[in-house]
Amino acid sequence: MENRETHCRSNGGLYARARPPECVAMRRTVLLLAPLVAAGALFACENDSSSGAPGAFTVEAGAFDAPASDSPAPDAEPPKPAGVTVSVTRAGLPAAGISVVFHDAAGAVLQVVATGSDGKATSTGAAPAMASALLGGSGAVTRRHVVTWVDVKAGDVLSTIDFADPTVVAQYEVSFGSFADGGAVAYNAGSGTCGGSGDSPIAIPLSRGCLNATSSVLGIALDVASDPIAVAYKKGIAAPSTDGGVGAVTLGPWLTPSTLTVTVTNAPAGSIDALVGEFSEGATYLSRTRSFVGGETTLAFAPGFAEALEPAVLAVNATGGGTRALIKRIPPGPAVAFDFATALPAILTGTNDWSNVARPVIAWTSASPLSGSDGGHVTLGWTDQGHEGGWTFIVPPSATSVKAPALPAEAAAWLPTSGAFPETAGQLIFADVDSVPSYDVFRKGAGRALIGPGLFSGALLPQNGTLRTTTFVVPLD
Repeated sequence: MENRETHCRSNGGLYARARPPECVAMRRTVLLLAPLVAAGALFACENDSSSGAPGAFTVEAGAFDAPASDSPAPDAEPPKPAGVTVSVTRAGLPAAGISVVFHDAAGAVLQVVATGSDGKATSTGAAPAMASALLGGSGAVTRRHVVTWVDVKAGDVLSTIDFADPTVVAQYEVSFGSFADGGAVAYNAGSGTCGGSGDSPIAIPLSRGCLNATSSVLGIALDVASDPIAVAYKKGIAAPSTDGGVGAVTLGPWLTPSTLTVTVTNAPAGSIDALVGEFSEGATYLSRTRSFVGGETTLAFAPGFAEALEPAVLAVNATGGGTRALIKRIPPGPAVAFDFATALPAILTGTNDWSNVARPVIAWTSASPLSGSDGGHVTLGWTDQGHEGGWTFIVPPSATSVKAPALPAEAAAWLPTSGAFPETAGQLIFADVDSVPSYDVFRKGAGRALIGPGLFSGALLPQNGTLRTTTFVVPLD
């Protein structure tokens, strides 16, 4: 068995057998849902867009906090309309020098403002209808991505996250005893989305996105069928120094996994995939996916490890091209139930128009209006002369198409050339969070929800509740 094999989690996660070597370089482009084959993380291997997930929609605590009442205090002068502000962070800190473009309703450029030392840029003058942040153009990152908010309003504070440097900055060396009695043939260990596999000790290379003030490491022993037969973990681990520091981690004793019974009613025809994330110390760990036809199934999780569980069930649309998912955040427990009668409508079709590569257009239809959602994300991705690029649009529930706004000449590096190769012509995800009342609240945190480090690198929901998603991949022409 090869020791210290770095692996990614795009097909079964920490509980699955290690991925092949080509998965070592985990790309951090914003890949939304492809047709679901097996659930996994947003970190997919190279062009493996078949590795789906319940929705690339990581909701940070506070991302969608309801705004304070707009009613002025008695005898107070009504507040005057303010500009639109875009706030950008990188690796948890304010990101200065990010260009933010403000547009009118037709997409014309009104103003370009760079974020200050506080990571914020605010429009002045004419009220914008759209705003775009140009991300990924600094440091060691050679991938660029535009995030555009549609139908913004005066006074909005719109949040997003710039790409952190993906360079490995530290490492855990994870030691554990063998679990031969149960027939273990493979061992995995992970801290958030960073992980490795092999024999003790397992090396876990750590990027900044996997480092918190304190972290957890979860180890899994797998049998020949890649089923977890034992789990071991350690919590409260201090982060090693980010100049190549190595942290020695010794896992606790091997434990028998607990089981979560997942029940589904009103299931659509065909098989359903179920998975569960285990949230601990700012990161989420993904169990193996189970496929079943209606009824119920069971999933393994580590007893005493998680602060919360995030089980999900996913069904591929009958027409193909997309999925619908129900995700819950619950206290660790023995059972969870889902009812697909509550799922969002399926997205049925999608079309794209790249005739003007500077202003592409995406359009879509759904089985019924998506008015029950809070809003949506539409993402384009491309490869251009060895560089990755992308564009994400945050749109209201009523939208059925979106056209990219114009960008100024100095933003040419963020646009594809006529020879760019599209990775995906368009990926759509509409979401409903039960604690989010409207698009007015949704759009303010949606950029942060989408451009975060990955689906299972943090809790999808900041509190117990339900997230519903419906997704579609627009085929390439």
